Amino acid sequence: MATVTEANFAGSVRTAITEVLKPVGFRKDGTTFRREFSEVTQIVNVQRSSGNYGGRVKFTVNVGVYVPGYRELESAFSAPGKVREYHCCVRKRLGELRGGRDQWWEIGPDSSEAEIDAVVSDLRDGISQFALPWLATQGTVAGVIESVETTWIPSNWVKFGLLGVLYCLVGDRERCITCLDKATPTDRPRAGPHCAQVRAKCLAHLDGFAQPSAI
Repeated sequence: MATVTEANFAGSVRTAITEVLKPVGFRKDGTTFRREFSEVTQIVNVQRSSGNYGGRVKFTVNVGVYVPGYRELESAFSAPGKVREYHCCVRKRLGELRGGRDQWWEIGPDSSEAEIDAVVSDLRDGISQFALPWLATQGTVAGVIESVETTWIPSNWVKFGLLGVLYCLVGDRERCITCLDKATPTDRPRAGPHCAQVRAKCLAHLDGFAQPSAI
C-alpha cells in the first residue's frame, strides 16, 4: 500500500509535471517524459534520491537531448531500445538551468498541503520558464550544436569532443576534425586511446557520407 508521501508524490508532483509537459508533446513513461523529433529525442526526468528515508521523498529534475548515433561513435555502447536521460549527450539539472546550482525538492509525511503546493508551483515554474525554453532551441542536431558552441566553457576539451562527434553526424568533416584535434587533452595521457578510437569511428562514418549511393 502506498504511503501518504508516495501518494502525494504520484498525485501532486508527477501530475503537475505531466500537466506542463503533455500539452507541448511529451509522453509520460513512469518518471520520464519524452518528446520525439525527426533528429533528436528530448527528455525530462524526475530522479528520486537513493537516500530517501523515513517515508520522505527527495527528488530532482533532469533535462537532456538524445542524438541518435552519438553513443555508438563516442563509446562502445549500442543504440538504446528505450531512450533514458543518461543516454543524452547534453544533460542539465533544472536547478542548473535556473540558477547554476543543483536543486532538490523534498516532501514527507509531515508536509502540509501548503508546502506540497509550494513544491508543485516551483516545479511548474521551473520547467515552464527554464527547461522548456532550453529544450526549444535544441529540436535538431544543428540546434544542439549551436547550444554547445555558445553556452559551454570555450576551452573545455569535453566540449570539443562532443562537438566533434556532432559535426561528424551532420557530415561536416572539417569542423569534426578540428574539434577532435582540440578534444585530445595533453595533460590526460590515459584519454589518448579513447580519443583515437572516437576519431577513427568518426572518420569511417564521414567516409560513408562521401560514398555514392547505390542505384
